Amino acid sequence: VHLGVETISQRVMDGIGKHTTLEQVSHALKTFKREGLKVFCYMMLYQAWEENGRLCWETPEEVANSLRFCWRSFLRGKIHYMSWQVTTPYPGSRLYDIAQRHGVLIKDKALEEEAGVWDVNMNLPGISEKQIKSDIRKGMLLKDIMALKSGNISPRAFWRLRRNIRYFIKSIR
Repeated sequence: VHLGVETISQRVMDGIGKHTTLEQVSHALKTFKREGLKVFCYMMLYQAWEENGRLCWETPEEVANSLRFCWRSFLRGKIHYMSWQVTTPYPGSRLYDIAQRHGVLIKDKALEEEAGVWDVNMNLPGISEKQIKSDIRKGMLLKDIMALKSGNISPRAFWRLRRNIRYFIKSIR
């Protein structure tokens, strides 16, 4: 089952118009586990939205909580695979218009051919590119651990896992 959870923050879910509750996510994961289904969980980090003309965004604490949720759910056998991506405002989307209106868009970086998972596409106030890339790496590490445990890891992902583990060990020293 592929499940677009996006975040584990109800504030963020409400802000981006997800129309889902944390209770619904929890119930779905319990049901899928009980039925023996494997779950691929899609997660996004550093989402942004507008409330009453004011820019709002996901905090580093909310991102960390989402990552902890994925880790605990993985350990409990509720999530088996995941995708962890930084939110990208694509032209024509509501987020793109919001990012332009508030001056946080990094000019059309999402459209560049060489754009990838490590690219930061918005300058959110008080959140550094270093912080975002560190959080991306933590999520990628968990994603790779899940793939390794499942036996579905490619040689490229194996080397990325090795690099991410080294980075993680250095960061906690």
